[in-house]
Amino acid sequence: MGVILLGACAESLPEIPVTKDGTSVYYRTQPPYYGVSPDRQVNLKNNENARNPTWEELIDFLNTDNTDRGVYGFGLRVCSEFANELHDNAEKAGIKAAWVAIEFEDDSEGHAFNAFETTDRGLVFVDCTGQVPTDTISLTRIDTDGTAYIPESPPHADKISYVGIGKEYGLIYLEYALSPEYGFYEDYQKERDNINAWAEEHEQAVIEYNRKMDIYNSKVESYNNLFEEYELKVDGREVIEDPDEYKELSRMHNELNRMHSELEQEKTKLYKELIQIQQEREDIEKEFDRVGWYSIKPLGIISSVEIYW
Repeated sequence: MGVILLGACAESLPEIPVTKDGTSVYYRTQPPYYGVSPDRQVNLKNNENARNPTWEELIDFLNTDNTDRGVYGFGLRVCSEFANELHDNAEKAGIKAAWVAIEFEDDSEGHAFNAFETTDRGLVFVDCTGQVPTDTISLTRIDTDGTAYIPESPPHADKISYVGIGKEYGLIYLEYALSPEYGFYEDYQKERDNINAWAEEHEQAVIEYNRKMDIYNSKVESYNNLFEEYELKVDGREVIEDPDEYKELSRMHNELNRMHSELEQEKTKLYKELIQIQQEREDIEKEFDRVGWYSIKPLGIISSVEIYW
């Protein structure tokens, strides 16, 4: 998801940015970056009549814009081009937008996205880079039959970005990002960690339940085998004259009664446990429906930010 730097031309005199706390802000300056090749330079098209949107207007625009549906990949399209397209689409729609580049502390490839100065929520960062499978963590669940369930991928790739020098570059899918504040991202991550831990405990409980069911079914099979053996030996007789045979059949009859009683107790206990597991699964699903079944791997710790208006 790298941002590729384009060397400045010898004749050009770059604008001196407004820099504060590691963030440089440029006005009326084209970013010195390009896309998958040098001939695809970032070229922002501004609209003099564009204005700052409200948070709701921004969300409405992102929900109708299709930039995020593009396919990401080196040789195809990279983050700088996604950000360029979203910028131009927003400006064309009358919404003032910025193109943003960040670098990371570990010197890994930088990243590009967008920024919008909303009138009611302040500066909001948006990442519309198309779906990158390696950057997405799918949250699975194990059903009571032991099968794993993987939810469908999100319908779009629009995300609210959370940016701060010396902080993790955070991302939350648009429909779950209720606030652009970095503190919201931190609280959201903690909440997800708690839900994930709960889901992992639930999956272990399902595995243990299935193990108990296997044992129960094995006992049922043993009971049925003994019952068939008993029935064959009785052979429909109502009176057993041989004392030794009577003693053996009585032993088998008592053993069947004992096994039946034990199986009924286990069945009742397992049924109650199944109800609890199903209820817990429904509760966990509601939590994932609320915060999203997918989360995005952080790209790294931010070392610098450049914003181009």
